[in-house]
Amino acid sequence: LQKKIIKAKNLYEEAYKFSRIKLKDNEELYISVTNNLALLYVDIQEYDLAGEFLIETIELIKKNYGRENLMYASTLGNMASLYAHLDENTEVIIPLLINALQIRKDILGVHHTLYLESIINLAEAYIRIKKYNQAEQLLLNSLEISKDIYGVNHQQYLDCLVKISILYRDLNLDNKAFNYFDEIKDNEKYARVVKPYYVQLYFNDKDYDKAIVEGNSLLNENISADYKAEVHKMIGESYFMKGDYDSAYPHLKIYLDSKANPSESDL
Repeated sequence: LQKKIIKAKNLYEEAYKFSRIKLKDNEELYISVTNNLALLYVDIQEYDLAGEFLIETIELIKKNYGRENLMYASTLGNMASLYAHLDENTEVIIPLLINALQIRKDILGVHHTLYLESIINLAEAYIRIKKYNQAEQLLLNSLEISKDIYGVNHQQYLDCLVKISILYRDLNLDNKAFNYFDEIKDNEKYARVVKPYYVQLYFNDKDYDKAIVEGNSLLNENISADYKAEVHKMIGESYFMKGDYDSAYPHLKIYLDSKANPSESDL
C-alpha cells in the first residue's frame, strides 16, 4: 500500500508540474490536479503541503468560476477536513461547512446526496464543540432526507440512525436513544455495533438484571475485543450495584486488564 501511495504521489506531482506549464489557470483539469494532490497530501499526513494546494485550489476556483459553484463548496469541505486533521479549533471549521452547505442547497436543493453529506459533516463538527442542539437538528434532518432519497433499508439511512442514536445515548437521553436503536438492532450489519449500547442503556435505567442477561448473551457473539471489554464492564458494574461483588469482580478485572493504562475513573 505504501508503494502505491508513493507512486500516486509521484504521478500527481508530475501532473502538477506539467499542468503549470501547459495549462492555463482557468483550466478545470489544472484545478482538479491541485485539488487531488492536496487530498493525497492529507492522506499521507503532509498537512502543510496539503494546505498550500487547497488554498491554491480555492483561489483558482474563485478567480475562474466565482464562489457559487459546487467545486468551491467541495474544496471548502476539504479545507474543513484538513483543519479537523490538524485538531484546529472547530469554530474555524464551522463557517467553512456552513458556506459549503448553503452553496449546495442553493444549487442542488435539499434532496440531494451532496447536501446530505454537508449536513452530516456540519452536525459532526457541532458535536466536537459540544453544540448538541444544532447537531441534533441537523442529524434529524439528515435522517429525513436520507429516508426520502434512499428509503429505510439503505445503508445511508441506517448510518444516520446510528449517529442520532449515539448522540442521544451520549446525552443520557435513553428513551430517545432506544427509539432509534430499536430500528436497527436486528439489522445483521449493525447489530454488533448497536447491541453493546443496549447493555449500557439498561444499566443507565438501573435495570441491572436485564443488563446482565443481555450482556452475557452478547459476549457469545462475534463482537470486537473493545466492545467485549465494555460489555464486561457493564456486567461487572451491574453486579456491583446489586451488591453481588463476587460476581462483579471477574468481569471488572477483564475490563481493567484490557486497558493498558486505566484512568482513575476506571478503577
